Amino acid sequence: HGQVTVNYNENKQILWYKAESIPGKIEPNDMIHLRKSTNDGVTGSSILKYASNSIAIAKAADAQARKFFENGCNLSGIIKVQGTLSKQQRTDILNSWAQAYTNGSNGVACLPGNMEYQNISVNAADAQLLESRTWNISEIGRFFGIHPYLLGDASVTPVGGVEGIQNMFMTF
Repeated sequence: HGQVTVNYNENKQILWYKAESIPGKIEPNDMIHLRKSTNDGVTGSSILKYASNSIAIAKAADAQARKFFENGCNLSGIIKVQGTLSKQQRTDILNSWAQAYTNGSNGVACLPGNMEYQNISVNAADAQLLESRTWNISEIGRFFGIHPYLLGDASVTPVGGVEGIQNMFMTF
C-alpha cells in the first residue's frame, strides 16, 4: 500500500517498478499493471483515477441538469434599457419578469420599445446536457465492463437482444 513508480527504459525496453513500502526493484511479473490512457504503452493514468474522474464528471452533469430543471428550464439573461431607470422602475421590471418566468411559469414577456432581452446562459441543447449524461453512462459502464443498456441507456441497441446482453454480463 503506497505510491508505486513505473520505471521504463525505452531504448533497452526494460520495465521495473519501485514501491515506497518495498525495498529494491519489483519485476514486471510480480506486478499487476493496469493501464489506461497511455501514450507509450507503459506509463498512463491510474484506472481508479480515471474511473473516479468519470464518476465526478457524471455527478457534475447530473447536478447541472438538476439546477436547470429546478429552474423550470429557464434561461438567464439581462434586460438592456435605452436610458436611465429609477430604482423603483428596475424593481418593477425585475418583479414582473420573475413573476412571469420563475418556478416553471410559461409567461410571455412584453418589453417596451426601448428594452431588449439578451440571453447570457446556454440552453440544455446548446450545452449538450443530455448528450453528456448519455456519454457518462457509457463511460462508467466501460470502466466496470457493463453494457450501457444494463445501466438504463435504451439508446444503445443490444446485440442479440436483452437476453444476449444478460448472457454476456453473466459470462464476463
